[in-house]
Formats: sequence, structure tokens, C-alpha cells
Amino acid sequence: MSPRAGDIVHVTREASVQFLKPIMFLTNVQDVFFQVDVDRGRVLAMAQRRQVPRTVAFDLANGARVWEFEGWAEVLDDLIIVDSPDGGKETVYDAHTLAERWSVSGMVAHFVDPDARSLVAMDKEGRIAEYELATGAVIRSARVDLPRALNYGLGVMGDSIVIFYENVAADEAKMLILDRRSLQPRASTSDINSHTERYDCGPVLCEVGFDAGQVSVLDKAGGEKLWETRHGTGVMATPAGMFAYPLFEGNSSPPLELLEPRTGRRIASLEGWQPIVRRDRFNRAAPVVLRQVHTTGSEGQTFIAGFDRLGLRVLGSLPYVIYNCLYVDWVLACVTGDRHLLVVEINSGRWQA
Repeated sequence: MSPRAGDIVHVTREASVQFLKPIMFLTNVQDVFFQVDVDRGRVLAMAQRRQVPRTVAFDLANGARVWEFEGWAEVLDDLIIVDSPDGGKETVYDAHTLAERWSVSGMVAHFVDPDARSLVAMDKEGRIAEYELATGAVIRSARVDLPRALNYGLGVMGDSIVIFYENVAADEAKMLILDRRSLQPRASTSDINSHTERYDCGPVLCEVGFDAGQVSVLDKAGGEKLWETRHGTGVMATPAGMFAYPLFEGNSSPPLELLEPRTGRRIASLEGWQPIVRRDRFNRAAPVVLRQVHTTGSEGQTFIAGFDRLGLRVLGSLPYVIYNCLYVDWVLACVTGDRHLLVVEINSGRWQA
């Protein structure tokens, strides 16, 4: 039987979903990615049509197109950073005037660090440089000896820059670690392999390692380890307990679960529900999940649910099958089965997690 709006596990409070006007999206696209910028009232939709990537920014209030660029783009405060379709050029624009501020070409890999407001870029000759995002000024640069490879990637982890590379001999290391300040190679990768990050999980702390494959749950007071998740399972705090979800898709992925935070004991199994990717750096919105009910072809219905202090509450339903969703600051952006962009606002004023 399909859930109904208001159904919950151990229900108490009323909840609702407020729907915004569906926005027509590009047709005949292969993949769609989103960035939701609530503070500036924008949703960025990135899609690839006929192998040419394009990013379109829509106004959250009325669905009007605000700007569009060929290539993958992201917004950081007052800047728009655009990766060219071939990936070899990065251009920074003013988000208000759309005027170009600066650009860098000839890259084989790059990484935008939002916290430092900088761009780390590397060319095929091994020249690596860090630039100020706002001006393009070079913060530091050097040349490194690159391993021979077809594909390279860059990442920043604390005071280290990590160069990833592919298509190498099986017995050869697949990453090179540089000191971020000196840009000199580090002799050991142990600092990276042992690197962990902690975040708040309600009554406990969660700690994730470099590979993000397993989460350790720690006591807040003393820091001792209480338990560990299954490999490939992420966890997130909710008012009802620990929400556990698969990090990696696959046939062997476990179902969603609700766990007791301090012991990891399973409170409930959420068969049929799917997690929604959340990209909220400030954790201002409680996690929500969806359940699809197919009828004919791309037609059907999607139920949206969230967690309150007593369990899982069905907030409402949409008359569409939706997928590829992104959830930021109570705003949900998805693609419908008939290739429309749909934006939904979760009414946090009536449902407070």
C-alpha cells in the first residue's frame, strides 16, 4: 500500500510540502547535475547534450533563465567558475555583471577550494599553481615531475595537495602528495591515508577517513570509539536517531536504516526508500528520503518523507517520478520522468526537525 501524506512511524506533528512551479528543462540530455544557491535565489542545472556540457541558472522564484554557459559551472559567493567543455580552461566571471574577471588555460587537472577561495591548477608540463579566485593572482607556483599517465586529478586535503593519476603499472603508486605551501613532494602518504574528518551527529561525533568507506561513531565527551558502520555506509543525525544510507550504489547496497546513535542498534529498516543527496555545507536542513511508485512508462508518483523526533513522517507526494535529486537548505531540485526540472520547497515553518 502506498504511503499517504501525514503517515509516520509514531506520528505526532503535522507536516507539509509546499510545491513551486515546475520549470521547463533542456530535453534530450544524458546526465543532469545541480547546484542550489538559496542565498541568491538560483538553481544551477548542469547537463550534457550531444556530448557538449552546459550549465543554466534558473531563478528559484519564477523559473526564468538568468544565465547560461557552455561547460560545467559553479557559484561561490559573487563568482561563477566555469570549466570549458574540453576541461582545459577555467574562467571566473562576476556573478552580478557576468563580466569575465580572469582565466587560466592549458590545464590537465584543477581543484576549487571554497574555504580558501582559491583555484589549484596543473598543466601537462607539471607546472602547478594556486590562484586567488577573485583576481587570478598567483599565490604560489612550482614545477613537479609528473608520473606518466593519461588522466590526472587534483585534490586538497588540509595542508597537502594530492595528485591522482590513472593508467599506470599495477605496482606503481597512484597518487603524489605535495606540501601545499612549498609545493614539494612529500616522502610518505601516511598523513593522507590516516587523514580523518569529524562532524556532529547529534548526541555523538562521526569520523570519516580519507576513502570515506567507513564511519566511526565516537563519544562526544571522551572521544572513544563506540562503534563503526558497515563499509560503504554513511550516517547522518536526525531527531529520531542515526540515519544510515549507502554511500555507493550497487546491487549489494543495504537498505536505509534508522539506528540508535550510541550503540548502532537498528531501530527500523526503511525498505523501498531512497536517500537524497544533500549539499548543505551548514547542515541547516534535516535529511529527507523519497519513494517512487511507477505506473506507466515515466509516469507515477513520488512520496517524500522526513524524520522528526519520533520517527519517519511522510510529508507529501508529487504527481511525478523524480530522480537525480539534490537537496540544499530545504529546497529540493530534481528531474522528472518527462525531462522537466522540478523545484520543491520543504515547508520548514510547519515541519521542524
